[in-house]
Amino acid sequence: MTQASDLLAAGSLILTVLAVLYSIWYPNVQAKLSLVLPVQAEDAQPKLKEIRAVLTEQMIPLFIASLLTTIIFLPKAIGVLWGTVDDLSGHGFSAFSNYDPIQATFVFVVACTGFLAWQAFGLSKQLHKKLVP
Repeated sequence: MTQASDLLAAGSLILTVLAVLYSIWYPNVQAKLSLVLPVQAEDAQPKLKEIRAVLTEQMIPLFIASLLTTIIFLPKAIGVLWGTVDDLSGHGFSAFSNYDPIQATFVFVVACTGFLAWQAFGLSKQLHKKLVP
């Protein structure tokens, strides 16, 4: 295996795990976001505890894992993009003869982990707003 295919395999595996966790936890997050909190503070405590648990045990860890994955692989993805721009500027359309679908897919995987981090961050913010009216 080449370095690019090793990176693609590692990134794809991590993205798969994160996406599975997101898809398993997403219905629970939506359920907590749709909770109507009682007006009385002491009556709201059990629901607030549920919301806090989803935030701290699911969404924040998912956000951190997705963000770290993106940060770890981002320099290589930027290098691939920079090399592509450099090839295109130097060789024009003949640079497509050097097209590497593995590297292109790797950049796509990094973009997907970044998107997943963004989604997890957004859901975390929404859950946090439920906790702090």
